[in-house]
Amino acid sequence: MTKYFFGIAYKFGQPIVKGASQKFMKIFKKEYDEQRTSGMSTGSAHSNAAEYANKITKEFPKKKPGRK
Repeated sequence: MTKYFFGIAYKFGQPIVKGASQKFMKIFKKEYDEQRTSGMSTGSAHSNAAEYANKITKEFPKKKPGRK
């Protein structure tokens, strides 16, 4: 079963990615906090942080072309 991350989920005010490893979440939270303090919107910061963390860990497969 392939897994993708979609949308934004929050637990106690912190953004989360369901099905992600602890290493992924550590990188993701650090990058997300950096993005938010630089003035990005919540949605943009979430997607940029998720892409950055995925680039490092290669945990999630890339979405197929044509999918949003």
